[in-house]
Parts: sequence; C-alpha cells; structure tokens
Amino acid sequence: QALRPLKEFYTPSFQVCVDNPPVGFLSDDDDRFNIAVVNVARLTDTPSMLPTAFYQCCEAGGALVHGWPHEEGLSEHLSPDDLTRCFEGRDRLAREAVGLVGRVFVCSPAAQCIHPGSCELSLRDIQADALAHEDAGAATILASWCSFIVDLAEEKGLCSLCKEMLLKRDLEEGRNIWKVLPGLFGLEVEGWDGDSAGGASLSN
Repeated sequence: QALRPLKEFYTPSFQVCVDNPPVGFLSDDDDRFNIAVVNVARLTDTPSMLPTAFYQCCEAGGALVHGWPHEEGLSEHLSPDDLTRCFEGRDRLAREAVGLVGRVFVCSPAAQCIHPGSCELSLRDIQADALAHEDAGAATILASWCSFIVDLAEEKGLCSLCKEMLLKRDLEEGRNIWKVLPGLFGLEVEGWDGDSAGGASLSN
C-alpha cells in the first residue's frame, strides 16, 4: 500500500509524469528525499521507479553526498554505485539539455505562417532568450518550456501557428529525452515509456 502512491509518481509513463510531475512529492521541497525513493525501489525490486527517482536526485546536486536526514538524527544515503550513477547521469542530462534548447527554439516559422518575416525575427529573439536562460544547460531537462514559450510568444508578437509549433516541439523533445532516460543513468528498464514496467538491469 505504501509503495502504490510512489509508483504512481515515479512512473515509466511519460504522459503520467507530465500530468503528475513528481517534483517535491512527499519531500518537503528537499530533493534528497529521492534518495529514499531509490533505496525503496532497490529494496522492493521495483526498477520502474529508478529512472525518475535518479532524475529527481539530480536536483539535490552535491548535497546528495550528505544523505537525506531523518527526524531521529540519522541520514539515509545512496550506495556508492548509485551515487556515482546519479552524478554521471546529471552530467549527461546537462549535455542533452543544451541540444534540446537548440532543437525546440528554431528560427524558421511554421509552414502555414502568414507573417513569416516578422515571426522569424520574433523566433530569433525567443531563441536568444532561451539560450541565455539559466535553465538552458540545466539537468532539469524534463521541465517543460511551455510557460516560457507562451509568455515570450505574446511579448514578441509571435503568431499562434508559430507558438503552437514551439509548444509541439517542446513536448516532442521531452518525450524523446524520456525514452532514453534510463540509459542516461546506465539502466535498462523493460516496459519503459509504457503503461506498465518490468525488470531492469545495468547496462554494460
């Protein structure tokens, strides 16, 4: 019963994660809570939870080394192998994030755009703002750019077709990253990006 709500948030389904992001889940805004999620997934042999849990662990950065403090004064830690897996995965996520921004924020207007000249200028401005954004190279690559796109589209006078083009690309690139998320942490998860999950094993 305790595992069920965790599995609903730390899920192999991209759509479920989009609808119910696990950020801050039961964590009091302390990303180190995800250390416990990783350990529970290991203890209960529930590998479908691992990729999302590792992804959330990345938010804690170097604080992961100190573990997640319990109320009784003890701290829970990742195993040395899982700690290494998390830091190496964080580096891979950050590298992927740079490419994702370039793929989402292209400067070519939508095919049916009726103001291609002005929209191209707007798209160039939006791309420049995205590349300069503090999250452009961050490991939080699954965080949608939707709000950013909507706000900048209005500010820069982008047409609705070009705005929808960016929003569609944002969703598509998020799914593409989701598909390879286990591999970024050196995992193979059977049934990943589906409605059910199976076993997992370390990749060589």
